Amino acid sequence: MRTIRAALIGASAALPLLAQAAQRPDPADAGASVPAISAPSAFDGYTPRITTAKARAGNN
Repeated sequence: MRTIRAALIGASAALPLLAQAAQRPDPADAGASVPAISAPSAFDGYTPRITTAKARAGNN
């Protein structure tokens, strides 16, 4: 029982080392592929409010 427990603890301690061993892409690589950015405008469909004196006179 102790042997199994010790083996499981040892294996779980080694897992983070194996996960970090994977090769990561270089962030300074100019040829790296990146997803396209799409940012819709917050002002799509915006119509400004008319605040001139002439426009207010017509709303009375």
